[in-house]
Amino acid sequence: MNEMIKNRGIRMFRECGTSWHGPNKRYQVEIGKDVNRFFDENSRDIEIEIDGNTYYSHLPNSFFSKCRHLRTAYDNDKKKGMNYLHEWIDKNEVKVAKLEIVEKPIKYKLTKIE
Repeated sequence: MNEMIKNRGIRMFRECGTSWHGPNKRYQVEIGKDVNRFFDENSRDIEIEIDGNTYYSHLPNSFFSKCRHLRTAYDNDKKKGMNYLHEWIDKNEVKVAKLEIVEKPIKYKLTKIE
């Protein structure tokens, strides 16, 4: 776990790998065992900033028990349509991403680590 102190307060972030998931072999961001440090089971609807744009995701029950991966990022709060998380990973060839807490428990930021 990496932590960074920034001005007033602690800004937490984690370096996360990417991996395949599902029958369509789409990429996902692996959060790992620290999922409860970053996310709140009572706040399943989250916002993810990617490349300056805000996307929306819903964390399923399995996210906190066995499948600790971010899988979706939609451009609308209905969480339907095109999954921009897959597009971002594919287009930018992301192997490792930085997941940063912007405002726990609902706002996060993903950036590619070179």
